[in-house]
Amino acid sequence: MDTFFAIVDMGTTNTRLTLVDASGEVHDSVKGAFGAKDRAAAGSREILMKGLKQLLTEVTQHTGVELTQIKGMLCSGMITSEIGLIDIPHRVAPVDARDLAANAQEVSMPEILPAPVIFIPGVKNRVERPSLDTLEQMDFMRGEETQVFGSLDLYHVEVPATFMFLSSHTKLVDVDERHRITRSFTTLSGQVFNALRFQTLLASSIPAQNPTVMHEESLFHGVKTGLKDGVLRAALMTRFMDTLISTSPEERFAFLEGIIIASDIQAIKNSYPFLRKRIAVLGDRPRAEAYRAAFKTFLDQSVECTYLGEQSMDRSALHGALRIAALRGNPVSVS
Repeated sequence: MDTFFAIVDMGTTNTRLTLVDASGEVHDSVKGAFGAKDRAAAGSREILMKGLKQLLTEVTQHTGVELTQIKGMLCSGMITSEIGLIDIPHRVAPVDARDLAANAQEVSMPEILPAPVIFIPGVKNRVERPSLDTLEQMDFMRGEETQVFGSLDLYHVEVPATFMFLSSHTKLVDVDERHRITRSFTTLSGQVFNALRFQTLLASSIPAQNPTVMHEESLFHGVKTGLKDGVLRAALMTRFMDTLISTSPEERFAFLEGIIIASDIQAIKNSYPFLRKRIAVLGDRPRAEAYRAAFKTFLDQSVECTYLGEQSMDRSALHGALRIAALRGNPVSVS
């Protein structure tokens, strides 16, 4: 009877479960519209357990694999947070893949799966005396650590390097020449962009669908305006573009994106002197290209941003979990 593993990557709003065999081949992947925010709202982890059980039912129905053939579930992301399924303490940077493997926690959860459930810990910055005075030094991640180590293998990223994740946050993760995560730096860029786009009076001025190509001239205008006037004043100018001058929805989208990137650039200039010249970017392609162009023009001409691809986040999460499982001695390939 063939052996399988379930790989779970849980975010704030969505969860992906991927079924792989012992050779690492993907047999099915399903996504559920639930995550840590649902546990936070409900005040109980039952909603997450129910969601995971449903995803397992879907992959077994799709593939014909029996639940008893799944010999383990490997979990990373917000599932290991205090608003996840189980709270696993962060590891303190610097951290390598072996450290994560050694400190992953194996838990019995027969109400979800007869086999063991393994939780991969997140990573936090080393801060000797946490206080309001050292607040700017603090940062943490849950999920990106697994994606970083997956990316290093999959895409052969040369280190030292900065990994830049573009999703609900912009997250910079530093990896040194010893393949260790040394620190991270995070902003709320993605969430703020979506809040401005969908939940303010700008909603009628910004297209509901993302454009396939970023309008560079408007993007640069947005960056310059954001750097000069700040997010709140500059964002309102998106409305002016709609009502007072002739512009396309795509131009206004790019302008607003530029304003958000400007906020990230300002934060990096003021508080993150650790940015490497080599940056590996994961996320949506147009957004990745926007950050690359804006960084080269407004932050540092010498930086080299390499885009890892449209599926880089999902592929890296999967490969990273398999790599950590292999380091634990689980019989699963990462080739």
